[in-house]
Formats: sequence, C-alpha cells, structure tokens
Amino acid sequence: MDNYLLNSILNLFNKIEYYKGYVFHLNHDVQKFNQRLIEEIHEESEHLIKGSRLVISDLTGETDDGWEINFPLPTDGYIVTNKNYQEKNLQLINSISATLVALSYEAIESFLKEILILYFQNNQELAFKIVGEVNCIWNRSRVDWNKTVGKFKQGANNKELLKIVRLLHPDFKKAENNNLKNIDLTNWFNAISHLTILR
Repeated sequence: MDNYLLNSILNLFNKIEYYKGYVFHLNHDVQKFNQRLIEEIHEESEHLIKGSRLVISDLTGETDDGWEINFPLPTDGYIVTNKNYQEKNLQLINSISATLVALSYEAIESFLKEILILYFQNNQELAFKIVGEVNCIWNRSRVDWNKTVGKFKQGANNKELLKIVRLLHPDFKKAENNNLKNIDLTNWFNAISHLTILR
C-alpha cells in the first residue's frame, strides 16, 4: 500500500533543501567576491562601492513635463564602502539566513496541517475521538477536513497542532526531548516561532 503521507514529507524536504542551498550559495559567492574585492582595494581613503536610497513620489501630484517628481527621504540610505564592505556582507547573509529559517518553520507548519488533514481523511473514526465530532466542519454528510484542521487554534509555537500530533503518536513527545541530536525540540519551536513573528 502506498504511503499517503510520502508526498507531503518529500515536499517539505525539497523546500528546506532549497532554502539551505540558497544560504550556502549566497554565503559562498559573497565571501569569494568579498576576498577578491578586498585584495583589489588598497586605498586608505573611503569610497563608495554601492548604495541605495528610498525615494517617494506623489502619484497624484505635479509632474516635470510628464516625468514624476521624486522626493528623497531624510534617511541615511544603504551605503556600502570599501571600509564597511565585509560588515555589510555579513549583515546580508545573516538577514537572509534568518528569513529562510523562518520560511522553513512556515513550511513545517504547513506540513503539520497537511499530514493531519491526510491522516484524518484516512482514519476518520480515530479523528472523531481526537477532534470530537462537534468540532468538525461538515459539508452535508462529509467532514471538510481542510476547514476543520484550518480552524484549530495554532497559538504560539503551533501548540494546538503539536498537541494533536502528540495524541496521535505518543512516541513523538518522547522524541522531542530524547533524540540522537540531543536537541530539545520544544525549545527549538519556541525560538523559531519568535523569529517568524519578528520577521
């Protein structure tokens, strides 16, 4: 019999693999370019390498012979010079890495919902025990498991979804604290969910 959860886990692995690849790719190329550029810059004086400024325009205002009039903001802009180039590269890699970690967490969250929907569709009697028939969203005589799982209060750190997974498989709770990597996964979920909120 085919495992109906297989595609979901493979999709999750594929996403996270790409996110990890993006960080590796960026870090490798930026650091390599960084070394070459620093070797070429021998000047003591500071000079601009690249920069960016945010400008705004009034979409309903006057124009300059049809051209929009832009107004620079009184901010410092994003400036990269030969003096702060390495620091800016590190900030770039850290920022993108944090974003991709948050995206990985969101992929895990989607995966949890997806496998719960698939599991409940294939084990409806057990699903009623876990969820309770009264909490299900019905479409005539059938339960709409997408909407039913979608209405679960995820709360902080997906507590509601994880609580259901723990009820379905008690070994999951053990593995959260007792695993080969000696990682407390409950703390990991707490930390990563805060990062997702901040992003």
